[in-house]
Amino acid sequence: MSIPPVTPLAATPPTPPANPHLWRDRVDHWSKIIGATLALIGLFLTWGQLRDNGQAIDANTIEQIYSRMHDIDKLFVEHPELKPYFYADMRLNDRNPLIEKLGLNEALIKAQVPALAELICDFFAQALLQLKNLPPGAYEGWRNYFKAVYMRSPELRDYYKANAQWYQYEEANRLFREADTALAAQAEARARAAVPR
Repeated sequence: MSIPPVTPLAATPPTPPANPHLWRDRVDHWSKIIGATLALIGLFLTWGQLRDNGQAIDANTIEQIYSRMHDIDKLFVEHPELKPYFYADMRLNDRNPLIEKLGLNEALIKAQVPALAELICDFFAQALLQLKNLPPGAYEGWRNYFKAVYMRSPELRDYYKANAQWYQYEEANRLFREADTALAAQAEARARAAVPR
């Protein structure tokens, strides 16, 4: 018995869709949906990175400001005779009991105070530029501190007024103008209180 030869069946061509553009339209539709989804995911990831970078920049800014302030504080710890010129309304021509008590060179102290006034003014101006981009709580606290030091230090005020053209930062200028206005109001109130009635 012999096996009859197998004849290959003719392949049947696929049936074309009723609308030849339907398949392409579906692919285009899903491509757009997938593309939009990927774009949204990319935007979300980018936003997250920007937010994290912004927080890192904020933290770095605060860290730099505190670091510079600690350097100034350290100077006052190492040289307590300088602090009254910036925190206690002392002028260079006032008697500083710490100079005598610590046996220091008065001429050297009188040379250091203007240099320290420059350092502090530079720090205030730089910090105000950076702090205005931070949350209001951080900005306002530092601003109040800078204003208080400026108001308590005639040497700092004298240095700033003599060199105001070096500080073309509106934030610093505004702060120092406010402090000068507050000082003038205090002086006026003291003068009124001193007048006998």
